[in-house]
Amino acid sequence: MATETRSTRSRPAKAPLSQDAVVGAALHLLQAEGLHAVTMRGVASQLDTGPASLYAYVRNRDELLRQALDAVLGTVPLEPVDPARWRAQLETLLRATLDAMNEYPGIAQVSIGRIPTGPAALALNEHIAALLLAAGIPKQAAAWACDLLGLYVSAVALEVSQRQADEEAGGGRSSGALEDAQAERRRTSGVVGVLRDLPADRFPALTILSGYLARGTAQERFGFALDVLTDGLLKRT
Repeated sequence: MATETRSTRSRPAKAPLSQDAVVGAALHLLQAEGLHAVTMRGVASQLDTGPASLYAYVRNRDELLRQALDAVLGTVPLEPVDPARWRAQLETLLRATLDAMNEYPGIAQVSIGRIPTGPAALALNEHIAALLLAAGIPKQAAAWACDLLGLYVSAVALEVSQRQADEEAGGGRSSGALEDAQAERRRTSGVVGVLRDLPADRFPALTILSGYLARGTAQERFGFALDVLTDGLLKRT
């Protein structure tokens, strides 16, 4: 008895490959499983194709990750510059950038050690530069500040993603919320314990500060850092 075969025409048609589809699959993997899962083979599997077919759109995994980072930065809203509100706008922009990175744990690692130059990254840095120049920050200070502010946001996002990975590995549940004070206390409790146990005669300053380390929410800590950076820039005007 002949075995009945199913016509390939009855199968659902695959979505056509494109650069957007490849990057979208990478972002899906990144959000669901983390940065380690974003490989050429993993993305190809998401798209029901072979890894070789992806090289028409990206040269290698490194370029794929850079495009994924640019896609994430492209979700950050850019409000028209208002010189009278430059400081509030800068803080809103940087918080939005952090939130966007936190949506895709590990993506900040792609921006550490390199300067993102994709279209969205350039638009974002153009906006930061315009806000700083609108505040009257000298050109050299504004140029360095673009780098410094980007590094700080990336470092915070990388710390958040590492904390989430540690909690998941330990069977805990990470909230992923920037304002979660309980998560902050859990993060710092071990460090605080170490500092409190230090001999006060050898580490007098750290002993004094140990009780303050775990205070404040992540929102407050982020705002404090931005105030320190912005106040320092204003002293150069």
